[in-house]
Amino acid sequence: MNFLSRTLLLMFLLLLGACVSLPDTGSALSRMLKEQQIRFSEMKKEAESGDADAALRLGLFYLHRPDGGEPDAVLARQWIAMAAQTGQAQAQSLYGWMIGEGIGGKRDVHEAMRWYEKAAQQGEPSAQYNLGACLAQGCAGEKKPAEAFNWLTSAARLGVPDAQYNLAVLYTEGQGGVQKDAYKAVYWYRQAAFNGDREAQYHMGMAYFSGHGIGQDLVESFAWFSQAARNGHAESGEMAAMLKQQFNAQTYRTALEKSRQYWEKQSNAPVVFSPSGLRDGN
Repeated sequence: MNFLSRTLLLMFLLLLGACVSLPDTGSALSRMLKEQQIRFSEMKKEAESGDADAALRLGLFYLHRPDGGEPDAVLARQWIAMAAQTGQAQAQSLYGWMIGEGIGGKRDVHEAMRWYEKAAQQGEPSAQYNLGACLAQGCAGEKKPAEAFNWLTSAARLGVPDAQYNLAVLYTEGQGGVQKDAYKAVYWYRQAAFNGDREAQYHMGMAYFSGHGIGQDLVESFAWFSQAARNGHAESGEMAAMLKQQFNAQTYRTALEKSRQYWEKQSNAPVVFSPSGLRDGN
């Protein structure tokens, strides 16, 4: 999984109905559920034999119960802990998050950061982001802005949208010892925007509207406001409507096509998992 990736999300679908027992009616649905029961049984056996990947998948199953059953956070944490203790980076990151949030057991921020660091050192993007966010906020005591910046930058380069967005904010506002840089801010807003972050899309719309950090371009501004609006950002919808009134028919068609292209690119962006971090405090 790089982060909690699309692979694991698809695994949830494969496990759908895994624990449901139905009579054999000969239907396609009945056969599918029987096959999923077999897959679940095989995964559980593999996890019990010490397979870290299987233990992680089993933990995720109990955490989310894609079959519609009652989630069991305690059992999920136990299996994810087993995977984490073998050195599996994705499991370490997820286990750190569960500990930090008190999911399925005692909350311990210091212990969470220890697991984040283990995973981050192995190059796990979500752990790098969460570690950077904790260091920036001083979750476990002292704030360490320089270390936070380094981990956030690493996570942003690996495609974590929240890291990209927060890095852009640091460059915009000059926080955490980071010097203001409008061009770098726009760069990171753009990366987050293409990854579907509606706040970043709004900021891209504003950047093109004002020309701050980038050349003014109202067609681009409309395209980004439209993306943010489609993702539920109300103010962006108002800005897009205002710009529409300024366009002639040809310019509006061009702006709509640009918006369509950006929506398609956003839709094809990889799934990235960053369950906690700086935005939790916003």
